[in-house]
Amino acid sequence: HPRVTVRTIHYRAHNGADRLATVLLPDWYGPARNPAIPLVISPHGRGGTGAGNAKLFGDLPAVGGFAVICPDGMGRRMELFSFGYRGQIDDLARMPELAMRALPWLRIDRSRIYALGSSMGGMETALLVARHPQLLAGAAAMDSVTDLARRYVQLAKMPCNATCRKGWGGPAGLVLQANLR
Repeated sequence: HPRVTVRTIHYRAHNGADRLATVLLPDWYGPARNPAIPLVISPHGRGGTGAGNAKLFGDLPAVGGFAVICPDGMGRRMELFSFGYRGQIDDLARMPELAMRALPWLRIDRSRIYALGSSMGGMETALLVARHPQLLAGAAAMDSVTDLARRYVQLAKMPCNATCRKGWGGPAGLVLQANLR
């Protein structure tokens, strides 16, 4: 079975915060064997993490011979809830450079940089295409919000029991709405 090497790198987000990104590479790839390979930038869904998102790829990077970078991201107000904040989208566009700076032997084929995300990560993927169209060779956005104003109204109706309210400090949907405002 092909295997994947998992590396964690640090990067400075748009607001100066130290954030983590999980990088997946085929296990044969490293300082001694480092041809230029494709890169997939994969933002996580709402409330997820880069490490959790990276697990969804399984052995695919080894099977396909490509790298994946899954950043933790940084929203305007909340770490894991960016909702397409411009600073987060600009951070996603910097992922190829950030990965190569952290792993100096990593060589990315700049003609084969892709983005893939679902849910909030899908929205960020679509915004990455819109704001940095020259960066990507292709992108896939799955189950993503395309009308954030409509989603904002829907959040108020999000179910939240007593445990949920305790964890969020109030009804989760209203807390998310306040942070989006």
